[in-house]
Amino acid sequence: MNREENVESTTALQRNPKTVGVIREWLNSSGEDAVIWTALESNFEACKRRQFSVDTAIEYLEGLKSEGLNRALDYIRNAPPEIKTPLRYEVGKKWSKAPSRPGIRRSVVLCARPPRRQLGQ
Repeated sequence: MNREENVESTTALQRNPKTVGVIREWLNSSGEDAVIWTALESNFEACKRRQFSVDTAIEYLEGLKSEGLNRALDYIRNAPPEIKTPLRYEVGKKWSKAPSRPGIRRSVVLCARPPRRQLGQ
């Protein structure tokens, strides 16, 4: 997304128009010239055959063996501190190191293989 030229990704707009609006608002108030956002599709439902929610993601994490759980928690915890999602908040409560409060929603990939699936949130 380029503020000066008012350019946005049509893919991002199709996949998650609400998030594009939130990012646009942030960009306009930030003084930055542009934002790079991947707008990746979620694959949770295709991998787990369940609709993504914070509860189903927590259940998935609880079912992982120690090494897999540690890798997933590291992935979630290593996101920039500005990324505040309901899932990250709940993971922090359950496994410590919680961000201060939930905020903008962001997808977290919890599946090794990338089957096709439209972004849910």
